[in-house]
Amino acid sequence: MTEELIEYRKISFNITWWSASGLRVPNSTILEDEKGLKYVVRKKTNQNEKVIVKVLKRNDKYSIITTYNTDELKALNIDIEKYNKIQQYDTILLYPDS
Repeated sequence: MTEELIEYRKISFNITWWSASGLRVPNSTILEDEKGLKYVVRKKTNQNEKVIVKVLKRNDKYSIITTYNTDELKALNIDIEKYNKIQQYDTILLYPDS
């Protein structure tokens, strides 16, 4: 019956190539340390702070980032007590190397 419906109706649909949930940031904000971990620089009142993030997806302009969970932090040998998480309304530097 679908062949008959195609003759009389217009069918439209969207294809999602990938989906990820996290924070969208410009690629210029993401840096890499000597261990190969990705991080962003968060602006605090008196100082700037390095925040290690996980890059989920990336395109030409933007990346979707999120924080590591406890098991991933242990596997990377990162101290859980000192780990700073990135949050939605944090101010990060757009060009931290400049």
